[in-house]
Amino acid sequence: MGRVRAFFDSHDIGVKDVPLALVYHEVLGVATLTAWWALCYTMKPTAVIMRTLGRTGPGAMVTAGRVTPGSLTFYKRGGPFLRGRSGAVSFSAPATPAKSKWTSIPILGKAIKGKERAAGSLAESSAIRAMIKPITFPLKMYLTVYLVGLTKSRMKKEKR
Repeated sequence: MGRVRAFFDSHDIGVKDVPLALVYHEVLGVATLTAWWALCYTMKPTAVIMRTLGRTGPGAMVTAGRVTPGSLTFYKRGGPFLRGRSGAVSFSAPATPAKSKWTSIPILGKAIKGKERAAGSLAESSAIRAMIKPITFPLKMYLTVYLVGLTKSRMKKEKR
């Protein structure tokens, strides 16, 4: 606890600055969330990874002549755990939803149709943010301390 207090004292941050620091920290968090979500929505990292793996996976090995078609029955049938149970693990697209009055509005119609993509990109961005949290959290803390110090120095200049 002494090191934390010494750190804040060295940066001239007191208890009265905590609300401002919380606001800056949360704004930086929302900005990070939005940026990663938008990046994942536009770049589709899972699709890029799957395309890359598709070039090096079993299908690519067959076209290169390294694997005979008979040896791919493991991949075609889903492995030893799924043999004979193909109906239990089959996935299908949901039925087309009934057209509502909101889909006739062009902007809302596109938004409703893209909800699966938005949900998928949110999941991707959450996974990426969780992986890079050891980097981003200290960076957010540093930026918060910097912004609070900058705000305090500007407020002191305005009081003069």
